[in-house]
Amino acid sequence: MEYHIYYILNDLLNLYSDSGNVKIMEAYAKELDLEPIVHYIDDIKDIDFKKADFMMIGGGNDNQTLQAVEILKPIKKELKEAVENGLSLLAINSGYEMLGQSSTYEDKVEMLGVFDYETIKLEERVVGNTVLDSDSFDLIIGFSNHANQIKHSGVYLGKVIAKQEDTLSSTKEGFIYKNVIATNLHGPLLVKNPDLVKFFFNNFAQQKEIELSFDKIDFTFENKARDVLLKRFI
Repeated sequence: MEYHIYYILNDLLNLYSDSGNVKIMEAYAKELDLEPIVHYIDDIKDIDFKKADFMMIGGGNDNQTLQAVEILKPIKKELKEAVENGLSLLAINSGYEMLGQSSTYEDKVEMLGVFDYETIKLEERVVGNTVLDSDSFDLIIGFSNHANQIKHSGVYLGKVIAKQEDTLSSTKEGFIYKNVIATNLHGPLLVKNPDLVKFFFNNFAQQKEIELSFDKIDFTFENKARDVLLKRFI
């Protein structure tokens, strides 16, 4: 069975090697006996929301983010509809920011408006290894490197329980809605957090009405790496 992965504006939004999340989904899809097909999207006309099994919007600098949001605005209605219909979407950094209503630069800039939150720029950058305690997943490990703050009334990805080399602007991080995970954590995120990988593949299995066995995937090295990192950070 085909598994369609869409990496949106891959050349523009890959500041912190967020492409690693796409590569890990492609690799795990093969281990689950799926046929991964990766669509690297530079032209929004090539996006097929009905075909997409997993979609990722990565991070960029301020100029790249502003450029990307203008490129994506013509499809913001279709993106919102796809999210409501169960699109599996991972939004990292700029992707997280762009899904909101607005973001503060020199002036307030309109974003894609998929969700009802705003991004506020900070005077100092938030930098450091971070661990989240999540109600939905195992402990989440990532790396923070951003200069904004997003507060919302929805479900947070997790509560910050460990950090290094920074003063975090909030005790909570990220956003979960239906099959969407949005966060400022890099890593790449999915490499360090197999539980999030399972989340996206379980969404796919449910939508296709099939069964996937994660026994086919050997998470030994991932889990050993997590153990080392958690001992170091907590």
